[in-house]
Amino acid sequence: MNIKTISGMKYILCLVGLFVLALPAKAASFDCAKATTTVEKVICGDVKLSKLDEELDAAYKMALQDHTRAEATKISQRQWLRERNLCLTAVCLQAIYKDRKSNLQILISPEVQSDTTVIADQSKIIYGNSHEEISASNQAKGDFVIVQDAFREHVCQRFKDNLNQFRNLDFDQCNPRLSGKLHKFSRPYTWKEIPFDMALAEKAIRSTVDLTMSLDEEGLAYQRKEQEDRWVRWKKDSEPIRASGKAHMWITKIDIDGDGLDDTILRMLPGGRYRIDPERLTTWSCDYNLGELYVVDSASTSMATSFNVNAWSGSDIIHYAEDNHFYLLDWLPGSSIGFGQSRVNVASVRGTRGVVVYTLYRREKDTDTTPASICLIDWVPKEHGVSASHLDHK
Repeated sequence: MNIKTISGMKYILCLVGLFVLALPAKAASFDCAKATTTVEKVICGDVKLSKLDEELDAAYKMALQDHTRAEATKISQRQWLRERNLCLTAVCLQAIYKDRKSNLQILISPEVQSDTTVIADQSKIIYGNSHEEISASNQAKGDFVIVQDAFREHVCQRFKDNLNQFRNLDFDQCNPRLSGKLHKFSRPYTWKEIPFDMALAEKAIRSTVDLTMSLDEEGLAYQRKEQEDRWVRWKKDSEPIRASGKAHMWITKIDIDGDGLDDTILRMLPGGRYRIDPERLTTWSCDYNLGELYVVDSASTSMATSFNVNAWSGSDIIHYAEDNHFYLLDWLPGSSIGFGQSRVNVASVRGTRGVVVYTLYRREKDTDTTPASICLIDWVPKEHGVSASHLDHK
């Protein structure tokens, strides 16, 4: 080997060494020297992405310091990592990292939060948590009151207390309404919008009729006709909305029944369990009550069938840290009292709006289908007045 060759090799090795030194030695959540996946290599090869990774890891660790929400934060982080790993470009990764960082910052309690900036307009973030709560300077505009709680579920009292942190807001004002003070409730998942898919829409609409309930051929024929009628009616009623580009679909994955396996949830606007109400679509459409929810993929077909038949117009799923269960919420543009007439213990409190809380798990020795309503909570404007006995309802 001659001197020129040796000199050339030294030059090349020098360049390689400089190139290696130019790469981030370590992203916050993993060692770049051990990067194996495409996503990890893209992050390690981009200074901005590496910095975002460090910042997000710091925000995640801060969020975990809130032990009352730690489990929900871990669930949402696992869900986010699955979504992140679908990104194969720096542009895609930057967007998803910034979005996750913002959501984690919202979760960080004021006691833990230091220099982290909280996004001001919470209502524009689908399923973000909010710190826009009542204070001494904000006069209450009403109260949330339990009007029926036949099962005496602990979650109902807790959720009512959570809602009353936002008494300074009108019920119709869009706000995620999950308190940063109580640290009990969260929405540990992310909705991803997908192109509107008519085949998926048909699957969702038809799934609202339970064919397994038929005991004979005549009953099965009737159920199949009902299934077809719902699909045909939905296509006709939704055509103007679809034609105007106002029909939407979102997908997320949540283990709603606690079997350890994710269930794929579809949010579809417009929904199809009832005749489409144009007025509700145009005048009362907050992020948390858009469309209807359907389980479109699950290891438990019986759970999926039960959910799709019984979810009614429920459109919001929350997680309760104390029992580690998910609950379905139905935000109503009218009083919830009409949903509890078949049960005792329904109080008239002159409410004008309401929330129905449904359980998504079966209580021990309970053979009822799920979702099943467990309590009704009404919003009573201040001018209507609420008695102390109703406010103290346990």
